[in-house]
Amino acid sequence: MLPKHHAIFGFLITIALIYLLKLSLLAGIIIFLASILIDVDHYLYYVFKKKDLSLSRAYKYFLKLRQDRRKNKIFRPMFLLFHGVESFIILGILALLGFKLFLWILIGFIIHLFLDLMDLIAYKEPLYSKLSQLCVLYVLTYQ
Repeated sequence: MLPKHHAIFGFLITIALIYLLKLSLLAGIIIFLASILIDVDHYLYYVFKKKDLSLSRAYKYFLKLRQDRRKNKIFRPMFLLFHGVESFIILGILALLGFKLFLWILIGFIIHLFLDLMDLIAYKEPLYSKLSQLCVLYVLTYQ
C-alpha cells in the first residue's frame, strides 16, 4: 500500500480508536505515527541494498518494484525488520512489562500490517512476507 493510503486509513482508524477506546490525544498521535513510520524498514532495506541514502530514490525504487511485481506477477521477498510478528511480539512484551508507549506503537504497527495484508490479498500476493520475517529469511536462503 502506498504511504499516502497508509496515512489516510491510519488517520481514520486512529480517530475511531480515540473515540471508541477513549484514548488520549497523545496516544492517538503515537498510534498514527507508528502506523506510518513502520515503513522506515523499507528505507533501511534500500540503503543496505543500494548503498544510497536518497529518500526520493528509495521511494521511486519501491514504486517501480511494486509496478513490476503487479504487472509481471513476480514476487521477490525482502527482509523488512518491522513487518512481521517478531516485532509485534517484542512490542507486546514491552507493553506487558508496563511500558504503555510500546502498546500504542504496537497498535499502530497492527493497523499498518492489517492494511498491508488487505493490499496483498487484493492483488493475490503471498502473505508470508508480512506475517513473519523469519519466513522471509528462510525463503531468501533456500530459493
